[in-house]
Amino acid sequence: MPSSDSGARGLGEGTSADDIELQRLTDEDLRPRTNPENPLGSCCTRPCCTICSKSPQRSRQLNDWCFTPAWWFSFIGGYLLLCLVINLVCPAATISPFYDIGGDADAVALFLCVSSAVIVGGSILFVRRREPERRQAGTVLAKRIAVLIAVYLVVCIPAYYSAKESLYHDVDGGDNGFATEFEFEGMDGVKLKGLTKVMYSSSSSGKDESEITHYPLVFLGGTGINMYGNVYAVRNFLYDWLAQVDEPVAFDYYTFSYRGFKPNTGHLPSEANIKGDSEHIFDYVKGLYPGQRPLLFSHSLGTGPTTALLSKFGEDEEGGPACVGLAMPYSSMHQTINELGFYTPLILMPVIDGWNSNKRIRKMNENVPLVILSAGQDELIAPHHQKKQFEAAASNTKKLFYSEDADHNDLRTPITLNLLEHLKFMDSCIARV
Repeated sequence: MPSSDSGARGLGEGTSADDIELQRLTDEDLRPRTNPENPLGSCCTRPCCTICSKSPQRSRQLNDWCFTPAWWFSFIGGYLLLCLVINLVCPAATISPFYDIGGDADAVALFLCVSSAVIVGGSILFVRRREPERRQAGTVLAKRIAVLIAVYLVVCIPAYYSAKESLYHDVDGGDNGFATEFEFEGMDGVKLKGLTKVMYSSSSSGKDESEITHYPLVFLGGTGINMYGNVYAVRNFLYDWLAQVDEPVAFDYYTFSYRGFKPNTGHLPSEANIKGDSEHIFDYVKGLYPGQRPLLFSHSLGTGPTTALLSKFGEDEEGGPACVGLAMPYSSMHQTINELGFYTPLILMPVIDGWNSNKRIRKMNENVPLVILSAGQDELIAPHHQKKQFEAAASNTKKLFYSEDADHNDLRTPITLNLLEHLKFMDSCIARV
């Protein structure tokens, strides 16, 4: 037969039938394709690979390979590899399955990643870049990628606004707690409203105003609360010290509503404008008290712009705050959301504000006293965030006040359980104003 003749060429006598058949298949593999009706007939154009080969037999093998367990193993391993890379590049934004896992699980995860790289890398060997069919198949792949990008945008645009509404939500009104309303200029010239109030020490009772020493304080509140609620939240930091200090002193504290939070109007805030507006109110208050450094306290969401301010001032000790108080801070917003399970798909993380507080607090001035409040019953920000923040902070005078029974909005209990240390901290604050 012709196939036997072609298979026997170049072979010596005594060649086995298996060798002849192998040579016949090899010659067949090297023949060019001649199917004008289907120029991609021998290309692998399945979703997982767009690869062309001179050999129809090899193309069939590639098509079969697309749906073997090895490919799905590669896909899962690739996802884990992406998670690991992000985790290594942005350790505070730990949005992967590798967050706080033990050595055994770590080894399994790394094995999956390496195996994935080997499988994906091996598939590249099948690519023939200069073939017309390969270029045509590449067009098919490009169209698929374009469709995937379009789907990604369709999903991410509403997810972006949904994320903002979840992260930055306001409450309806509230009373001003006998505070006085004021107005200052935000980062882009927008006029923002805030509240200011004076809190006097017990020793100030019956004293003339000229005998009382006033200290400025800026408070940055959390989400789900505006400046009206902030008026009450800040008292938790000050109440015990004001009740016990012997001198006639008072704190003039200033707080504001983020843009989009009542009574301020506009779109919902973002990381950029919250940071910018927080810098502006700090500078505004500092300008009202020449020669003094304001205290800077914050709660929940407000701890993000606070660490941004600490990072900004860094070596500028004179321009920064006298001291800092962080109540229930988060290491990063990405990690917080991942733990809450609001937006688990990794692909949606880029549209959510990161608020990488751990990275920023490493750059704070080491001479600025710092206190961190932590609550064991906090269902929004787990206590390990505060522990990581405490470990990352560059301050030489830092304290961590923890209460197993406190919840997210209970700032008072962690302080009362560590009252003596808190009083010392407040003394160090006043000494630096």
